[in-house]
Amino acid sequence: MGAELHWSRSAFFFAVSLRGWIGIILTPLVGPYLDRPNGPRILALIGGVINTVSLLLIPWAVSDWQFTLLFGVLGGVAQAAQGGLTPATVPKWFVRQRGSAVAISTLGGSVTAVILPPLIAVVSDAAGWRAAWLALAAGAFLLGTLPTPLLHREPEDLGMLPDGGPRREPEQRSVPTPRADEPAFTRDEALHTSAFWMLLIVIAIGSLANNGIPATLAPIFVDRGYAFEIGAASLAWYGVGSIVTKIVWGW
Repeated sequence: MGAELHWSRSAFFFAVSLRGWIGIILTPLVGPYLDRPNGPRILALIGGVINTVSLLLIPWAVSDWQFTLLFGVLGGVAQAAQGGLTPATVPKWFVRQRGSAVAISTLGGSVTAVILPPLIAVVSDAAGWRAAWLALAAGAFLLGTLPTPLLHREPEDLGMLPDGGPRREPEQRSVPTPRADEPAFTRDEALHTSAFWMLLIVIAIGSLANNGIPATLAPIFVDRGYAFEIGAASLAWYGVGSIVTKIVWGW
């Protein structure tokens, strides 16, 4: 895409960075909606639609500012809407082995790193980079938008209990759940604890490296003279390592 449209590498990475900056601004605003009964489902649907539309329009971008608007701004809005779904919902469904459940629920990103780079390389070689963006749009719609009606915030919304507990009748819903003995904090209470800020800072610093590697790994190989397919394969193996270690770290 960059070679055909004569865009610099920095134009692409600016859009990637802007995507993250948009998330920094919007995520604190989105957070309260994740605590509402239908909040996660609505946010997932909105994010999926915006992401799909932005990817559909990218093949027709002729200027780098258009790509920045579509991938950076609209993509950032979509990412902010969907980015908090896993940490806001999965821990509410599991008390026992919660770490493993959260780790497994994040395997989608790792599987994507294994499947998408080689697939994009094949599609790009066979039909061009525009077809690759359309394939990504189709994936965003099928996997990130269509399933959203199935998403529920917590088992209690369905009269169920965490860890696959039995469904309760309406008169039984006042019975304490397995989470009743867990320490509970409101948002404001959490913000006034040192543990919250320590976790926030450490996770943020680690994310700087984790988010930068996938975006730069394939271009580094290409810049050093390797074929694009080799760069894509390197990213796929990065995904393999991520899959294996997430399962171990979760346990």
